Amino acid sequence: MSLSESFNNDYAATKLNSAMLQVQYSSTGGNAYLVYDFNARLLVSRTGAGEGGVTLLPFSQLDPDSLEALRNRLIELGGKPPALPSVDVPLPKPRSNQLNP
Repeated sequence: MSLSESFNNDYAATKLNSAMLQVQYSSTGGNAYLVYDFNARLLVSRTGAGEGGVTLLPFSQLDPDSLEALRNRLIELGGKPPALPSVDVPLPKPRSNQLNP
């Protein structure tokens, strides 16, 4: 099954604004909500339960193919997200200090 077929069958996508896509899915543990912010280049992840907290992940840590598919879905829903950064751009090196040699 292709990524788009799986996406359309198992996930509910909602345009929050021109650059943000919310993806919701259910599992045996409850609902999960993923908000892809294409301006900030962040994924905001939370569960339906209030005690679950929120997780932020930069786009640089996500799969480029799935990000492209999600960006295309947002465009299909009428969004106008900015282009994704090139995957060839190297990540910045961590600063060297006493705690992170």
